[in-house]
Amino acid sequence: MSNSYMRILMILAKKVDISLLDTWFTKVLTLPPKYCIVRRGVDKIPTSLDTYDLVLIHGSLEVILKNYCTSWMQDEKNLIKSIIRSQKPTIGICWGSTHIAHELGVPTLQFSDYAFGIQNNKVICSTGCTADISDYISVFDGIRFIQPSGNLTPHVILSNGTVDVYSYQNYIMGSKGIIGLTIDNYKNSLNIMLGPQKKQMIDSYLEKVYAAQDRKFTQDKKLLRNFLVNNGLLS
Repeated sequence: MSNSYMRILMILAKKVDISLLDTWFTKVLTLPPKYCIVRRGVDKIPTSLDTYDLVLIHGSLEVILKNYCTSWMQDEKNLIKSIIRSQKPTIGICWGSTHIAHELGVPTLQFSDYAFGIQNNKVICSTGCTADISDYISVFDGIRFIQPSGNLTPHVILSNGTVDVYSYQNYIMGSKGIIGLTIDNYKNSLNIMLGPQKKQMIDSYLEKVYAAQDRKFTQDKKLLRNFLVNNGLLS
């Protein structure tokens, strides 16, 4: 790690606003972050990780809209294989967490309909990334969800029995829920998936998400801090 900054590789959807992700990192890190931002379908996804301290793989609506047939999918698989080989500290969010879990051999469950929601869930494993966190606000959406498996440690389970927050050998942390996504980005995703006829339902749901935003952000900062400490990236 550089003495003057932390080098973070971010794999993102084309139009994701990184402002909330940047706030998430800058509120926790003691060194300023230096981002290498890779937009799926626009930029080449690297496979060499030597120049990065941390990798973040964020969500993607494209995998749902195109039924997982995307031009960048194989490159992202190769990146995850490099992460596993090198044990590079990595955070997976939403689709990113699902893709990492799949490459680890963890079974996933695909629903017939797009699911979303906000829940307050008990933390079932209060060590590692969820140390000192007793309950956690899950804000989630998608079609494919992660099933509990011996290959990973589940920390938070959704009411449908699938995994929200998990860890794998300490160097990987995943959250099926939404972390670092602005309300505007999330609203756009919901509008695309549900259509304009669901506007009233979307607005009502987002009011609940907005009301819980500050508390969730506090919890997510603890997740990040714990994860970085466990990987020697923060003292």
